[in-house]
Amino acid sequence: MSITSEGIVQWVAPASPGPFTVTARAENLGGSHTVSWRIDVRVLPAVASMLDTTIVEGVPYTSEAPVLMRGTPPIAWSLVAGPDGATIDPASGVVSWPATTAAGNPHRFRIAATNAWGVAETSWSLVVVRTPVIAAIDDATVAEGRAYIGRTPTLADGTPPVAWTLVEGPQGMTISDKGVVYWPAAVAQGQPHAITIRAANDAGEDTATWHLNVIERPVIVDVSNLAVVEGTAFELQPVLSAGAAPVTWTLVQGPSGMQIDPATGALSWDEARAVGSPHGVTVRATNTAGNDSASFLLTVHTAYTVQASTDLVRAKAGTPVSISGQTTWLDDSPAPNRPARIRLDVKGSTRSFDVVSDGQGRFEHVFQPLGSEAGVFSLFGEHPAVSAAEPQDAFTLVGIQLEQKRHSQTIPPRVLSVGSIGLRNNTDVPIDGLTVEIIGTPPDWTVDAAAPASMGPGEIAALDYAITTGDLAISYAEMDLVVRTPEGATAVTRLGVRVRSDVPKLEVSPTSLSAAVVRGRQTLVKLIVQNVGSAATAPLQVQLPSVSWIGLTTDAVMAPVAPNAQAEVWLSLTPPETLPLGPYAGSLIIAGVQTGATVNFEFQVVSEAKGDLLVRAEDEYTYYAEGEPMVADAEVRVLDAFTGQVAATGRTDADGQILLTDLPESYYRVTVRAAKHRDFEGSIAILPGRTKILTAFLPRQLVTYTWKVEPTQIEDRYEFILESTFETNVPIPLVTIEPADFDLDQIGVGSMQVDFTITNHGLIAAEEAWFEFGDNSEYVFTPLVDDLGAVPAQSSIVVPVQITHRSLATPPEPFGESPLAAAADADVTNNLLKTLPPPPGTPEKCREQTVAGVYYTLVCGENNRLKFVPVRFMYKRECPRDTGKIWPHSPPPDDDPDDPLRRLADWLEDVGSGGGGGGGIGDGLRQIYDDIVNYFVSGNPDIPVPPSTELGVPCDQCSFNVGKAILGGIWDNVPALNKIQCAAGLGYNAGVTLRRCSYLGILDWECLTEAKKAIDAIREGCSGPEKGQWKESLKSIGRAAWDHCIAGPPDAWTGAIPPPGPDLDTALLRIAALSERLDAFDGAVVAMLGDPAWLEADPSDADAISGWMAAFEAATVPDSDGGPRIVVAEWEDLTNPAATPMPVSLGVEVLDALVLRWNRTLDYADQGIYTMADVPPGWDTDFIALDALDAAFTAASDAAQATIDEGYDSLSDAVLDAVEEARDIVDESDEGVCAKVKIQIRQEAV
Repeated sequence: MSITSEGIVQWVAPASPGPFTVTARAENLGGSHTVSWRIDVRVLPAVASMLDTTIVEGVPYTSEAPVLMRGTPPIAWSLVAGPDGATIDPASGVVSWPATTAAGNPHRFRIAATNAWGVAETSWSLVVVRTPVIAAIDDATVAEGRAYIGRTPTLADGTPPVAWTLVEGPQGMTISDKGVVYWPAAVAQGQPHAITIRAANDAGEDTATWHLNVIERPVIVDVSNLAVVEGTAFELQPVLSAGAAPVTWTLVQGPSGMQIDPATGALSWDEARAVGSPHGVTVRATNTAGNDSASFLLTVHTAYTVQASTDLVRAKAGTPVSISGQTTWLDDSPAPNRPARIRLDVKGSTRSFDVVSDGQGRFEHVFQPLGSEAGVFSLFGEHPAVSAAEPQDAFTLVGIQLEQKRHSQTIPPRVLSVGSIGLRNNTDVPIDGLTVEIIGTPPDWTVDAAAPASMGPGEIAALDYAITTGDLAISYAEMDLVVRTPEGATAVTRLGVRVRSDVPKLEVSPTSLSAAVVRGRQTLVKLIVQNVGSAATAPLQVQLPSVSWIGLTTDAVMAPVAPNAQAEVWLSLTPPETLPLGPYAGSLIIAGVQTGATVNFEFQVVSEAKGDLLVRAEDEYTYYAEGEPMVADAEVRVLDAFTGQVAATGRTDADGQILLTDLPESYYRVTVRAAKHRDFEGSIAILPGRTKILTAFLPRQLVTYTWKVEPTQIEDRYEFILESTFETNVPIPLVTIEPADFDLDQIGVGSMQVDFTITNHGLIAAEEAWFEFGDNSEYVFTPLVDDLGAVPAQSSIVVPVQITHRSLATPPEPFGESPLAAAADADVTNNLLKTLPPPPGTPEKCREQTVAGVYYTLVCGENNRLKFVPVRFMYKRECPRDTGKIWPHSPPPDDDPDDPLRRLADWLEDVGSGGGGGGGIGDGLRQIYDDIVNYFVSGNPDIPVPPSTELGVPCDQCSFNVGKAILGGIWDNVPALNKIQCAAGLGYNAGVTLRRCSYLGILDWECLTEAKKAIDAIREGCSGPEKGQWKESLKSIGRAAWDHCIAGPPDAWTGAIPPPGPDLDTALLRIAALSERLDAFDGAVVAMLGDPAWLEADPSDADAISGWMAAFEAATVPDSDGGPRIVVAEWEDLTNPAATPMPVSLGVEVLDALVLRWNRTLDYADQGIYTMADVPPGWDTDFIALDALDAAFTAASDAAQATIDEGYDSLSDAVLDAVEEARDIVDESDEGVCAKVKIQIRQEAV
């Protein structure tokens, strides 16, 4: 309480009623005065909360007296809300309800306390509990052995919640708090089972009872194996030992024609057949409880035999063979109208023909062999259900085959020239009496040929011929060589002879050099040079690679070599003591006028010095177990890093160590393995007079995984079928092969005969067809015949092919040099370097595809077209365990000149820039370009390219669409080809350079700089926007080829690029594949420089890029300001246009990124980080990773080597040849429609 200066009293009244006395005083200078009064406070009522409660229905309800927390009397109580019949005492506030009922639950009461100054209320709920009544529960059924879960019971009446209990039920049954009963496995014994449950609450309880019937599943009595004679009826009634009706019977498995009665299970087979015997039969009985199956074998004994014979003894290949036979009952009487099988076995292949005997049990069949099918045929007459063990007759078809249908040779004039062609005896018995006829000998020529006097079974011998030209000016002639046997079998080849002017021709022996040379000593190697030409050579110059220790003891300029004379070249190999060990590959050239030769060499530099190796095997126990135990009895293998040969082996002793003494100085890979440990693999160099210590850590295998196979009742079996969809209303041959796809996994390590059906759906014959198979690393393909001859219109032939795992196959005996190789032009190529072997541990592919197929000749106009129909063989093989490379922890120290890695790096710097071919397109390419211009625009560049519709209407839609792509894509970019200097040798040199680094897993400054030099050569010669423009045009041709002509995307084709040929499909495949080779060069650039922008720079920046790269290299040499790393000052100069030429189209960001990438690579090398796998999580991966660089350089090297092997100096030469060939085919094509291919998946449940 307070008072103001004016005497006003202020106060907030409390809840207490008082009374309160107040006294106030007023005073001044004259005196004071007081006054007093009383204040009474009147309080509003407040009532405490009431608790909810329950009561049994029918029991009178009286509430507790409410509690008045405050309030000034008098207080009057009233019932504001409540059920009918409820009252309240106004004085005490107690509520009464004499006739309680559950209807309307829950009941809400609200009362009020009132005085003169206000009202207060409170409320609560009353639940009246009524006795539960369970709704009726229906009887139920369940299958025996299955779980029974009852329905959730409901209350017909009563107040929840209720407590549920199981009063009665079978053993093992339980009840949940919601009244649901559960029986894990129902048992039929004692059924029907009575089940009683109870529901209870405060008011009372109720029970409910129902019955559960358990249905037994059927059980079939076992059926023993049975037998019956073919042709008789078979019946069987299976029996149930248990099972409630109704039961439905099904026949799960059985022979064709067998039936089952679904109601009784009775089996019936009107006429038993022996084919497929013994027959597996499985029946199944099913009811609502489940099912049971029973299986047995039904053996059907044969009732007749089959005999077959022929009157033919020996004839030429292709002769029809009449075969007759008889079917006979077991009582020797004729068996009329019986099926039989004629089987012919020849050369491990089987041919079968189904026949049916006539009313007297006789049958006739004419066997039409394939055109070149030959050998001793064993004849069997067989019941269709039985394979005969011994032949009943035999006959021989004699066939011979020349290995080449066409053979060509270039000879000098008026000089005796000889040659030979492989002649194969297709018969598996000896033949003799062969004769040779020469048809079409030119006037004034002398041509002789001699066939071998006799030939053994399957032998390939030489058909020798000799040719002498006359004085007439005939530059080219063709003649047929026809070989005949006494039986009339013939083999024909067309011999084309080109007469050349008198020229010299060199041959060297040996064709390549290899030798082991001891470091610090002289080794002499001899080479013989022979002139096999018709004119003397000019003086010959021997050109050696610029390697100091390879020299000549003979003159570098050789005297002229007369025809049929020879000379010697002696090499002196004196590798210095400091030369790193290992293989050194390269080539020497013998150059002259009109002739020359290239000799590849590989010299293995070895050492006689010895050193020792101490191997210590450790595991986790060495560091954490008591006594620091090492790994005893671990197997140690030491292999030469270059040759892969085993240098030493042994096992660690009880102390976990082994000392291997007197190892030759060299580089080695060491593997250590022990039981229950992971293997260790590492690299090491053995130095003379030293003992190297290698610590091998073998992690223990503390966890073992065991795989378990759980059988299932239903097996899903998938059959994938490659189905050809083709058009037959075309006047051309249309050839398909079935199967078109074959999975070799089903053969495994074994052998299988696969019959291929070759069908000509067209209206004219496919001439000169032959079957050809690609190489496969695991399997050998042996067709019964490979020369198919003509495939007539609207007909099929079946060719058996034996496919055998190589571990079981016998390698064939080759006949001298491959006829294909002998026919090839023998001019000198520019293959200057020999491909190094891949580094140890290079993983193989885990899936291999082999493409085989049928070639045939399509006669179209005046020219013939070679067509190809593919069949693919696929299989998976186990991937080798990828142990990876063991990279050293740091690069070799700069202060240790004897370290072998440092010596290898020095050697790299010396040899990394050598070798390789080069050069531009040359006169030949310009001539090709001129021919293209003349063809398309008649020599006038102002005449536009004619639209494709003016080219004529080719009958091959493939050619038509690809022709449009050629005209629309290549035309605008042919001039760019003249500017490209994309030498194949550049990519080869890049691969050799980096592969030297990857052998021992190092990547230091020397290796980086050599790799960058190779990349610069590729970037300047093979990449860039001008090159990219015509490469994209090539790809547009490839895309048109895939869209319109070839089944499958480019990556579905593996193996070598097809050689040039007259077939459009082959030409298009070659164009697409060559464009992929070009991409390999781009990939090497990106792997080194890190950004595709280097490939896309504007051509006008070419000089600026070269200048900038020169400045970059100057900043990275060891004697620059920052050594191999680029320091800040050098970095600023590289991005300053006043100091360094700036490629405007690249931008500073691209240049900065390369500087950072280079420095980061050297920083990572200092920490032992060489590959992407070495980079710790979260670290920047923009560096020159050795594994990525190795892969990219290898791809470029392989692409370049393939181009070199084909005789091209540059990829652009190969591309132009392929484009010109495709253009010619498009112009001349008049073929029909192409085949379309689709996949069909067929599934059946077994």
